Amino acid sequence: MKRTVLIGSLLLAPACATTSREPVSVAESYARALDEGRLQDAYALTTDGPEGQVAFLERYSDETTRRERAAAVRAGAAVLEARAPSLTLARTGEDWRIVEARPADVPRAALRRFLDASDAKDSGD
Repeated sequence: MKRTVLIGSLLLAPACATTSREPVSVAESYARALDEGRLQDAYALTTDGPEGQVAFLERYSDETTRRERAAAVRAGAAVLEARAPSLTLARTGEDWRIVEARPADVPRAALRRFLDASDAKDSGD
């Protein structure tokens, strides 16, 4: 019996430790961690902002601030977009859809590609 439980635990452990890479799941995990006061877990899901971990922990030490941020993250996840220089995806309900550019959007898309390329150079990519 003990052997079966141990083997089962070992098989499940990697699945529990694996972080989802799907944007909405990451946003929900972040919001849930904030709601539950698990600031280290929430911070681990960030890109290590310019102010660093100490400022993050200080900012979200207040429960009201954490709950407001969690609600804002969940609201943003509902209208989330994923963008690359030549592709934009938008969330429609539970599905992701490709956003096709209209002719009027071409100048905006050109500017977006320029800004994306500029940002990539600034970040060293």
